[in-house]
Amino acid sequence: MPGSEVLWLALILFGAHVLATITGFGSAVLALPLMTLLLGLDLSRATLMPLGVAMSLWILLRQWRAIDYRQLRIITLTAGLGLPVGMALFSWMPRGVTTLVLGVVVVLSGIWGLSQVRRVKPVSLPAGLARGLLFAGGVVHGSFTIGGSLLTIYSADAMREKQAFRVTLSVVWLVLNAVLITQWTWAGSWPAGTWRYALWSAPFVAAGIAAGEWLQSRLRARPFHILVQAVILVCGVVLVYSVCGPSSRAAVAVAPAIISK
Repeated sequence: MPGSEVLWLALILFGAHVLATITGFGSAVLALPLMTLLLGLDLSRATLMPLGVAMSLWILLRQWRAIDYRQLRIITLTAGLGLPVGMALFSWMPRGVTTLVLGVVVVLSGIWGLSQVRRVKPVSLPAGLARGLLFAGGVVHGSFTIGGSLLTIYSADAMREKQAFRVTLSVVWLVLNAVLITQWTWAGSWPAGTWRYALWSAPFVAAGIAAGEWLQSRLRARPFHILVQAVILVCGVVLVYSVCGPSSRAAVAVAPAIISK
């Protein structure tokens, strides 16, 4: 790989994991589209998997006491009900349209969330809508593995405490990634070179995690929630662009591989 591409890959991994360590989500949705231009879809997706697991484990080991077990139970059970529905509907759901609708919903949620941060008393999502987002997230994730954005929208509304939000989402991503890792291992679908690139990437990801931890420890509640909603907004823009951008055909193939964590 040419030196300029190595530098770009290092910057992509570092930047994505700085933001993801601060917020607890977003490393794959931010890094995968750009990494795909350098390594291709399959190798990028597989390389990000162990790196994402390492980041989630780091947050879990440092903040496990802050886990919101009630919300963890709600998220995993409600989204879990949607997973088999999504798997069953996979062949019936139009990939591009689903990705576009999901992206628009995530963008609108990010805008709405940013407006709520400015309020003294933010307006919570109605209970029915909140549970609907979790179920829909499970359905979309079961079909295209991009339902994590909807789970993040719910979590940002349900968990206002910074560390509870970060570590509870990290456990959710560990559960989802465990399912995918088991599936890929059983099918023998890990691309050649995955672990070589993962090991090569580890120092840049570790630097991103360290920088993210340093930054999040200095963020007060309000700036943290502003950043969370901003990252949600950016994730939505990435999903919309993956369908409507100038290279949309190639990008639509990328979108279903984004775990949104």
